[in-house]
Amino acid sequence: MADSMKRSDLDFSAYQTRLLELKTSTEQTLSRMAEQDADGLNTTGNDRAESSVAGNHPADLGTELQLRTRDAALTENERNTLAQVERALAKIEDGTYGLSDISGAKIAKERLDAMPHATLTVEEAEAGEYQATNERYNNA
Repeated sequence: MADSMKRSDLDFSAYQTRLLELKTSTEQTLSRMAEQDADGLNTTGNDRAESSVAGNHPADLGTELQLRTRDAALTENERNTLAQVERALAKIEDGTYGLSDISGAKIAKERLDAMPHATLTVEEAEAGEYQATNERYNNA
């Protein structure tokens, strides 16, 4: 990428520090979720063995399914966040941080301040490109 495209208006070291902290936090969250799942607990700390299929009311089974679905969605969200953080850190290393992965346009500083792992402009994210980017990161 040409030097003219690099962001001179950003404090890369401050964003890198925030991203590394977010990466650590997200990895710890994923680790706790995996431990709870391995221990037979859902994210609320309830023992899944207590709600085994045998002898349960159908409504209890629906609740258990809903909790498992929610847990899977929460885990997927954390994985997506981690992928975005890792991508943003790579962009700092290659000098393209703060520029959209799709268009190369500058991502607003306010957006980066609120979400340092953003790799798309607000307009691109709202246009649905965000989901496609997550899928690319997770399939890489």
